Amino acid sequence: ATLTQAHAQATAVIGRPVKFEPGATGYSALRFRLYRPLLLVSWAVVLVLLIAAVNLANLMRAATAARQREIAVRAAIGASRRRILGQFATESIVLAVIGAALGLVVANWTSGALLAFLSPEQALALPNLQFELNGPVLAFVLVVSFATCALFGVVPALRTSGWVTSSSLKAGGGSG
Repeated sequence: ATLTQAHAQATAVIGRPVKFEPGATGYSALRFRLYRPLLLVSWAVVLVLLIAAVNLANLMRAATAARQREIAVRAAIGASRRRILGQFATESIVLAVIGAALGLVVANWTSGALLAFLSPEQALALPNLQFELNGPVLAFVLVVSFATCALFGVVPALRTSGWVTSSSLKAGGGSG
C-alpha cells in the first residue's frame, strides 16, 4: 500500500485524520526534552574516555622509560627494533582487549542502572526503552581501544627503541 492508501485506511478505521511521521525521525516530546541531557552525557563520556586515554599514555610512557635498560640489553644481544616493537605492540593489544572487555561489562551493568532512574511516568511512556550493545557500539569500542593502543603503546616504544646506547646498559649498575 502507498502512503496515501495507508492514510485513508487509518483515517477510516480511527474516524479522525491521522498524521504519519517518518519512523527515522522519532518525533516525540520526550525526544526533544531529553536531547540536551543526553548530549551532555555523551560529551561527558567522551571526556572520561579522553582522560583515561591520557592516563594510559602516561603510564605506558613511564613503563617504557623504566624498561629502557631492558630494551638496551635486548638490542645488545641481537633483538631487532622490529622485534622489540612487536613485544610492546603485543602488550598494548592485550591491554586494549582487557580495557574494551571491562568497558563493555561496565557499560552493560550501568545501562540497567540508568534505566532504574526513570520515573514511573517516564517508564510507562517508554515501555520498550533499552540499551543494547549492538554492532556500532562494539565497533566504536574496538576502534577507540585499538587506536589508544597504537597511539599510546607503540609510539613511546618507537621513541625509546631509538635510544639504545651503552649508557642505557650502564644505567642499571650492578657488579660483575
